[in-house]
Amino acid sequence: WRLPRLSELYLLWLNRVSINQSKGFTSLGESSVTYWSATEGGTSDQAYAVTAAGQISLNAKTKTFSIRCVREVK
Repeated sequence: WRLPRLSELYLLWLNRVSINQSKGFTSLGESSVTYWSATEGGTSDQAYAVTAAGQISLNAKTKTFSIRCVREVK
């Protein structure tokens, strides 16, 4: 398990309707929740996050956001 890259996290958001219709799965949850991605940007102390509303932002790693892990299949 690992944090998703920004592209993977945004793909979850783009497919949220289909994911939410699948039994036992939810996409990104409530509209007030923001999720970290593993994609860093700007300086080494910043990373991208995606809100449940689909907004992408670059944030200091000291902020408190939720995580959604993805499974690495090899």
